[in-house]
Amino acid sequence: MDGQEKQKLLKSLQEEERTILSELADLARKNPKVEGDFNVPYIDEGTSMDENAREIMEFERNKAIVDNLEHRLKDIRATMEKLKGDSYGVCEKCSIDIGHDRLKAIPTAGLCINCAKINAREV
Repeated sequence: MDGQEKQKLLKSLQEEERTILSELADLARKNPKVEGDFNVPYIDEGTSMDENAREIMEFERNKAIVDNLEHRLKDIRATMEKLKGDSYGVCEKCSIDIGHDRLKAIPTAGLCINCAKINAREV
């Protein structure tokens, strides 16, 4: 990957980071004790069974969304650090080249296809 491609990818990741942070701000509050962690507020609508059920359902939905956004944000930030250094495109497990096609499809990929397959079977 040449310097121009890296800059283009970095810009794209920075835009996605801003979007994710905006979405997280709408759903949760930053945890002041842990970088990159957000707490989902629990909204109290009332005491009836219907209201309690709605509260729980809304909290669980928001928590799942926030968890996914936090994970994506972590991946984006790790990829941006790799782009700034010389480790982008190198498998985190076996240290071989991840491959241009894989990185084009999944720019935040940290594993080559073989290590990703092994990792998927282990989980």
